[in-house]
Amino acid sequence: MSKAQKNAPNLPAIKKNVDLSVYNTLGVNAFAETFVEIKSAKELEELFNIGFFSKYKPFFLGGGSNILLKGNLKQPVLKISIPGIDII
Repeated sequence: MSKAQKNAPNLPAIKKNVDLSVYNTLGVNAFAETFVEIKSAKELEELFNIGFFSKYKPFFLGGGSNILLKGNLKQPVLKISIPGIDII
């Protein structure tokens, strides 16, 4: 466990060199240098609290279709995988 994860227990896993072809409608090869899958609002809040959004301008990836990623993405990719719908 990294020092950041000890200080921020809700911090999501940050992965390197992730294949994005499964998210491409046409299955085109593409890789994310940095990939973070967000599974709860707490994880998103924790990224905010550690200054992630001040340092990076991420590419947000949802659960929709008709997306074509090509080449390698140098900016961090945030895959939003928060289940359900909340009306606020």
